[in-house]
Amino acid sequence: MWKYLKAFGLATLLMGSTFGCSYDIDKTGGLQGAFSGPGAVLDFNSVFQGVIRPKCATCHSAAQGNRGGVNLETYENVFANRAAVQSAVQGGFMPPRSAASLSAEEKAFLLSWLSAGAPRNAAAGGGAPGSGAPGTTPNPGPTPTPPPGDDCRKGDDDDDDNDCIQQGEPAPAPTPDAINFAMVYEQVFAPRCVSCHGERGGVNLETYDNVFANRQAIVDAVDGGFMPPRSRGPLTPEQKELLMRWIQSGAPFSNP
Repeated sequence: MWKYLKAFGLATLLMGSTFGCSYDIDKTGGLQGAFSGPGAVLDFNSVFQGVIRPKCATCHSAAQGNRGGVNLETYENVFANRAAVQSAVQGGFMPPRSAASLSAEEKAFLLSWLSAGAPRNAAAGGGAPGSGAPGTTPNPGPTPTPPPGDDCRKGDDDDDDNDCIQQGEPAPAPTPDAINFAMVYEQVFAPRCVSCHGERGGVNLETYDNVFANRQAIVDAVDGGFMPPRSRGPLTPEQKELLMRWIQSGAPFSNP
């Protein structure tokens, strides 16, 4: 009898190894093995089902109140915000720290799709994504303006989460040659960014080198409505103008 039980147990183990490991569930919530290999399809539906729906729609969907500000449920919205999405993911701004991070495979798949022009369909043809006509570019439309609302980071239960809810004082509009890192740090980064982008984690924006390395991601995240998070309120017009003018002038450390 013992011999038959051992044989049955071995057969069960082998069946579990064969049928139970056809894919792996990543601890971050992503389905591994779906985005690589010759069968991978680089189109919007694959990216939406494999990355955007499980990792972004919790905040960036109408069903959840668009808590993330930018709706990413449709191809048109994703395409219009593709530069902001790419920079936010590459720069580590998105997903937020409290949410499940993208697996390395999910991140590579999303960025590969964006780098390929964010095509709606996988069919080759040389046309613009989803246009159906070669050589034409669809009008992406205006970037949605994030409405006021709660922060999407519902998973963050830190009691000090409100510590970085600071509106800051309106910054004066200096002459272009007067803008330097110290001024931008004092009027923008210190009151509006480093309480989250410092020791607490994420992209550190406490030093000039870090800010300079992430300057394009910062522009795209601010323009795209991803940063600051909605519960912290947007930058004031003066703060945003100061930040953008400084970065557009080359993000100098000191005055010329």
